[in-house]
Amino acid sequence: MVQVTGFIQNAKANSIALTFILCLSASLLLTCEVSAQSHEALTDSTDTEDEMWWPDPYAKKMAQYLAAATSPVANPGNLQVKKLYSHKPKWGPYPLMDITSGTRVRLGAGLFYREGYFYSGIEHFRYSRRKQVSNLRITLEGGVEKQSREWQIFLNVTEFRDDDLWFYGIGQEPEKDERSRFSPITTQNRANFYQRKRQLTCLNGFALNEHLELFVTGMLTERLIRDGDDVPAEEWISNVFDTRFLKGYNQDLQQWYTEIAIGINSKKCGSEHLFSFCSEIYVGYQQGIGLNHENLLRTGINVNGRLQLAQKGLYLEPRLLVNQVSNLDNSQPIAFIDYPRHPTFRGIASRYLLRNDEIIAIPSLDLLLPVHNRAHAGLFADWLLATENDAVRHISIRHAPWCVGISSITRYSGAVLGGAQGAYGSEGWRFALWLGLLQDLNDRWRWK
Repeated sequence: MVQVTGFIQNAKANSIALTFILCLSASLLLTCEVSAQSHEALTDSTDTEDEMWWPDPYAKKMAQYLAAATSPVANPGNLQVKKLYSHKPKWGPYPLMDITSGTRVRLGAGLFYREGYFYSGIEHFRYSRRKQVSNLRITLEGGVEKQSREWQIFLNVTEFRDDDLWFYGIGQEPEKDERSRFSPITTQNRANFYQRKRQLTCLNGFALNEHLELFVTGMLTERLIRDGDDVPAEEWISNVFDTRFLKGYNQDLQQWYTEIAIGINSKKCGSEHLFSFCSEIYVGYQQGIGLNHENLLRTGINVNGRLQLAQKGLYLEPRLLVNQVSNLDNSQPIAFIDYPRHPTFRGIASRYLLRNDEIIAIPSLDLLLPVHNRAHAGLFADWLLATENDAVRHISIRHAPWCVGISSITRYSGAVLGGAQGAYGSEGWRFALWLGLLQDLNDRWRWK
C-alpha cells in the first residue's frame, strides 16, 4: 500500500498536510453532492461516425473502455466537464502499453468507475523482466458544470519504482559544464539510477469563462534515489559523477509544492477555426520538508497555436514550452532530479534526462495530416535548448538536441486511445507505440 503520510514528520509538514486534507475533504463533499445528480442529464458523445468506424464489436468495446477511462485533466482548453464525462460505460477495465526503443516494455491494466460527474480509477503496470520496478496510480476526479463555468477536482496517489532512468549531467554541453561534476576516472557520458517516488497530488481547475481557466495544485512528494541494479557498475551514478556535489543521490527528499497556473485560449483547442491558440502561464513554490531545506521557485509558459491551411483538416501547429527553476537559497544546491524535465521532446524517451538546467526551452512544429475523421497523422520537428554554461547564462542552440519524425493518433468520442511515433535526430532513431497512457505529461507535477 502506498504510504504517503509516513514521511510527514515535523510540525510544519503536519500543518501543511492538515490544511491540504481539510480543503480536499470539503472539495470532495461538494463534488459527491453534485455527482449524485442524474446521469441521464449527460449527453451521449458517441456519434454515428464512431459507430461506422468500429465494425468489429470487440474492438469497439475496447475503444469505449479506453475512452471512458481517459482522464485528461490540467491541460489548457480541456476543462470540458460535460463532454469528458459523458461516455457510455460506467465501469470497466482498460489496457496499458508503452513500447519505446531503448527502454524496457511497460505493460499493465487499469479499472475505472464513472457516475455522473464523478470518476475513480486505479492502474498498475510493470516493466518487462523486472519484478521490483512498477507503477501504481489511484485517481479520484469530479466536476461541476453550471452555465459557462466549470470546476474540476483531481486527486492522485502514485507510487513509482524504476531503475531504467538515465542522467546526462547539466547544461547544453554536460561533459564541459563544471556543474556536472563528472568523476575524473569515468569514461561514461551518462549514468543509470534507481528512483522510488511516492506522490500525493490535488488539483482544482476552474473555467472562469470560455477563454480563461485557473488551476491550483498542491503536491506532496517523497523521493529516494540510488544506484541501479540492472546495469554494470561503471554505469552507476555513484561511479560516473562525484556524488559529493550531486544533491539528491542517496537522500530521502521530501517536498511540498504549490502552484497556480492560468490557461488562456482564443477558442477551445482543437476547434475548427482558421487560427486558434492555447497558452498556459504558471508559477510554483517548492519547499523542502524535514532534513531537506530547499526553497525553489518554478515558472514557465506553454504556448500552442493551430493554423488551418488551405485543405480542410490540414493544420500547422507551432509550440513553445519554457520551464525555469530558481534557487531561492543559494546555500542549498538544487537536487539534480528537480531540474525541469522535457517530456514533450520526442527525440528520446522521457526516462532519459538528456538536458538538465535551470532553464529548458522546447520549440516544436507539427504538420497534422487528415487520415480519418477519428485519426490523424503528422510530421514534426523538435529542438531541446538549455543554457550554454554556468558563466554564460543564456539559452543556446549550439549542440542542441533535435529530431524530426512522423506520428499518428487514434481517437474515440474525443478521447485519445493511443498512438505511434517514429523519429530521427541528434540522439539517433526512436520508435514508440503506446495505448491507454497519456504521453504529453505535465512537466511540473508528473515528471519522472
